[in-house]
Amino acid sequence: MFPSSSSKSKSWSAAPTDFNFPSRPITWSSSSLLLTPDPVKPTIYARHFSSSVQFALTSPVPILANPDRWGPASVLSTAPSDEWLFAFFPKREGWHDPSSNGEQAGGGTPGTQAGAAWDSADGLWCLWQRGMELDNWTLKECWPTPLGKRIVAASWTGAPRQLRMDASGSIERLPLRGLQVPPVSGPVLLLVNQAHQLSLHYYRNYVLSMVSVTCSLNQMGQYSENKPYPRNEQQRGPTVRLCTDAAIGQGYNDNALLLATHASTYPRTRMNGGDDPPATLDVSDEQTHRPPGVPVAEYESWGEESMIYLARVVVQFDGIMMHLGVEALNPVYCRAPHVGRMQFIATPPTGDKHELHHLAVTYLDYGNYSSPPESELVLYTVQHYEGEIRRWAPLREASRTFPSCVIDRVFEAPSRTGVYVVVLDTTCPVPSSRSAVKEAPIGKVVELKISDLSDAENTEPSLLVAPASAIGSHLPLSVALSPNSILLCTVGPSLGTPSTWIQSLPRRKPFTLPRTGDTSIPPLSSTYALALLTRSTTDDLAHVLAHPSLPKSELSSTMYHAMLLSESRQNGLPGLMKFEALGVVTEAYKMRAKLCVDEREKERLERGWMAIHDLCSLSACNRAFDDCREGGEEEYDRGAVWQLLGLSCWVVEFVEKLVKQCIRSSSLVETMARRGALPTFTPDPPLDAPALLLLAQPFALFNLQTVLEHVRKFRAFLAAIPPQTRDENIEIASTTLTDLVACSGINFPAVGAMLMESIKEMKDMKGSGHIDEGRKSLATAAPTPAMKPAIQKIIKQLLDTEKVNKSLLFLKASDLVDDISHLSLHGSSSRQKKIRMMKDVILKTGLLPQDPVFVCLRCGGHSQAQNRIMKNTGPSDKLDKWGAWEGIWTRRCICGGSWASSTDL
Repeated sequence: MFPSSSSKSKSWSAAPTDFNFPSRPITWSSSSLLLTPDPVKPTIYARHFSSSVQFALTSPVPILANPDRWGPASVLSTAPSDEWLFAFFPKREGWHDPSSNGEQAGGGTPGTQAGAAWDSADGLWCLWQRGMELDNWTLKECWPTPLGKRIVAASWTGAPRQLRMDASGSIERLPLRGLQVPPVSGPVLLLVNQAHQLSLHYYRNYVLSMVSVTCSLNQMGQYSENKPYPRNEQQRGPTVRLCTDAAIGQGYNDNALLLATHASTYPRTRMNGGDDPPATLDVSDEQTHRPPGVPVAEYESWGEESMIYLARVVVQFDGIMMHLGVEALNPVYCRAPHVGRMQFIATPPTGDKHELHHLAVTYLDYGNYSSPPESELVLYTVQHYEGEIRRWAPLREASRTFPSCVIDRVFEAPSRTGVYVVVLDTTCPVPSSRSAVKEAPIGKVVELKISDLSDAENTEPSLLVAPASAIGSHLPLSVALSPNSILLCTVGPSLGTPSTWIQSLPRRKPFTLPRTGDTSIPPLSSTYALALLTRSTTDDLAHVLAHPSLPKSELSSTMYHAMLLSESRQNGLPGLMKFEALGVVTEAYKMRAKLCVDEREKERLERGWMAIHDLCSLSACNRAFDDCREGGEEEYDRGAVWQLLGLSCWVVEFVEKLVKQCIRSSSLVETMARRGALPTFTPDPPLDAPALLLLAQPFALFNLQTVLEHVRKFRAFLAAIPPQTRDENIEIASTTLTDLVACSGINFPAVGAMLMESIKEMKDMKGSGHIDEGRKSLATAAPTPAMKPAIQKIIKQLLDTEKVNKSLLFLKASDLVDDISHLSLHGSSSRQKKIRMMKDVILKTGLLPQDPVFVCLRCGGHSQAQNRIMKNTGPSDKLDKWGAWEGIWTRRCICGGSWASSTDL
């Protein structure tokens, strides 16, 4: 950093070395986990973006045996499904093993790869697999890498098919992208090392051990899975070429890979009398003195090469083994002394246009290192030419520069027709320590067209900011895109505690939907709709909408249009899309309530997301009753009687709570009619209570009536079982449910019949206005004004003396005696007492203190439903109907959130 020339000025100027600092790898997984390596130690930390869950991944045995030998991870990559994580740990520079014992030095791997292989290892790469919870990662593989073969780039295949929305709101499903290999049971790991070699690592179907195949990017030829790798590539002479950076490109409907590699030439040094190349050497343009005895021609060849080499690798499977065919393409000549970043970008085929492969390269020119570097972004198109000889060749398409700025990174934009470019300023003003401004802009992110690198018209650039106290030390040299490509996570190059900063990406401008004539649709609506259709995480989207600076109307409008757009492509599954939308609304309003400062508004938001979450529970209960049916319409699986009783008890309690809310609202309506105003203690109008939307929202009303019908049929089923075939569980369940319904004060058959009439009236209504109002009520998490007459009518019918006995409803027998249910808690630990007071968010029963508890990272609910599934995983274990329903929620909560091990109990 260069200080300002004037002592009174408050500005910062970048130094050339600020942009030459090695970046730290960081990845933002598809389940919203931020994975970052420790800046000093060989440890990887994970933190869930929208919660307080954070943990460190289990280190392999070699690192635990000798942590001082290994440096921090230099390569980090997660699979598209977020079930696998790859990391490479290089050997720490200057480290020498004082011990000659191989196992003691390297630690070995469990059972294999000990001894000499670990003694000479220049690094190790590890592979973790995720379990059912986000914080459950198991180390699956750990392998040493020989000297001169450090990993420089990693990528994965197996990305799911993506969706794209055009300006008219039409949603298009893109073709499959990446390799499609039949015998592989999961994603394929692609690695490029310093020796210009590409290796594919994967698990074959029904094979427990990992299989790999390696090919050379320097030699054209065929390479097979079970054949040994040719060893005729050893480099001779006074210098050695090491690959320092690589980019891996995957196309659409294409079983071929495009690779770009950039190398540097280093002087060969003898290590232990051998000719193996060193891992790295300090050879840069700053070295101005030629070592004695080194020829001038050899000395001038040290450093970065002036070409980027391209190769195309075709992957084939002949039914028995995998084969790789390597085709060398014409190289790209560098336009500057230094290559910054390389990134492949694929544009999907549209209409009669074929798919295009692009290579974006950033070049840096440091000059004489007296000023910040000059940068340029160049876009090459790798085209397939038809002729006498079919070949692939790169063609320079466009270039772009930013005056007084340095181009740092290039990412593929979600539009698939543009790129995000991270541009850093070389100077910026620094706010005074007395100023209220705590942030200062240090750059921007712009979206450029892929065709000519001009600015995209439908987006606006976003600013990159840094803490005012850390200007110069928080250059975003390490960045990662959020799962929905709307946020950017940046990490500074400091060797101390990593300072993570969340930045905004260019937003799409409000657009018009031609088919509906709706204008000024919020820009995040389309992203939300695509996330709903692909069942992707929405943590980053909820983070933006939950910010207090955003009006609440913007939140509800975004939710409404997201549901409107997603329902246009629901593929005949409207219930599934509605269920996904409920979880998204729950997440957004819960996160906004957490950040809200105003207590009254906070209470409204909390009641809103809880009402939507109750609707999630009703829908899940209906699915449980449906899945446990056996025989006729009114018969259920006898093996699930006890579990269905727990759901029935929760339904009765929920309806009691809903009826009590109706009574309170009716009383307030009468008070308003007499006084002409609301009482001072009432925060909202009586018919605006979020819980009342279940009485007028079509999807909610249908689920409420259906679950009451299930409880009625289940009660009748238990009563109709002959005494000679009853067991103890059935007898207790029948008695418990009968007593619970009788003491509730609610005539459930009459209430169910009344709700059925309301549904029929709603269906008989002309037009689709009630459907649109129902969509708006879900988006606002409260009844709409148009629903109030229907709600008032249902409340009036519900409070009929034949349907509700207010004395039994409000005065329970248990309230007349001392509560002895908590006497059993005497002598229990604080954790046990806390668990006994909680209910399972899925099973709707009490939690068991002796079993593990899992927490949902979206709604905060706790559950133990996963324990039974994990216990019954043997080949002889038969999964009954209830167990199959429980299995649905092993990875996702009823609200769609992910699970994590509970740490607050």
